[in-house]
Amino acid sequence: GCSFWPELSRAFPDSLVLLSHRSPESWFKSARGTIFPHLMTVEGEWRGMIDALFSTRFTMELRDADACMAAFERHNEEVRSGGLGPRLLEWSPGDGWEPLCRALDRPVPDEPFPHANSTEDFNARMPLPD
Repeated sequence: GCSFWPELSRAFPDSLVLLSHRSPESWFKSARGTIFPHLMTVEGEWRGMIDALFSTRFTMELRDADACMAAFERHNEEVRSGGLGPRLLEWSPGDGWEPLCRALDRPVPDEPFPHANSTEDFNARMPLPD
């Protein structure tokens, strides 16, 4: 979905746009351990869709850390310079509930912010095909 932020932000002009950030190195380590191996196994019609998306909005060089991190940083800069103004909230999970709730004008929950979807959690839910 993050690849379609321009279209989604136009379709929902009153919505908040959340740019979840982390270091490029941390992001690449996570993507390389979760999403990328799955993308490399896809065949058929889905392969064409993935290739079209990655070639136009990211990079096709998924094994090249520098190319991926450059694409990651380019994406973040495009969002930042996308004219979203106060609709843009840059946030990281370590920031917790408060910035999200403030931006959405909602009360902060009494429960701790969830920290889930680690590489191990992802791979347990989505094992690679044999």
